[in-house]
Amino acid sequence: MSTLPYLAKRPDYLEISAIWNAASSRHYTDITWAIWEVGAKAEKAAQEAEVGRKGVVEALETLRLINELREDEACHVTIVNDNPDFNGMPNCLIYVMGPYTDYKETEFRGDTLVETLRKAVEAKNRYVPKTHRNA
Repeated sequence: MSTLPYLAKRPDYLEISAIWNAASSRHYTDITWAIWEVGAKAEKAAQEAEVGRKGVVEALETLRLINELREDEACHVTIVNDNPDFNGMPNCLIYVMGPYTDYKETEFRGDTLVETLRKAVEAKNRYVPKTHRNA
């Protein structure tokens, strides 16, 4: 009994039929190539999905960090465009202002936006209000 009619109902029929049609001893190379091609497509799709997932995670963390820096009244975050000039300096620069900077615009630098925002959040978390400082 042939399984070809069953295969025709599957959504991946085109790829499977390419393998099926090449499945003779004379076309062993063709079937090997077809299997490799299907595997390569699957691997590429998996890599693209991983890159997409990392991008979404980084975007969400960026937004969370910005919101954390802006949560107090009269705070702001200014993100300056990247400086990828390969001069050995960090590529990213932000300015933040809030009670944790004594309302003075303070700059933070890093290689990526997320890294730079993390530095600013760390500084905010280390901040002790003037009313709680030892005189």
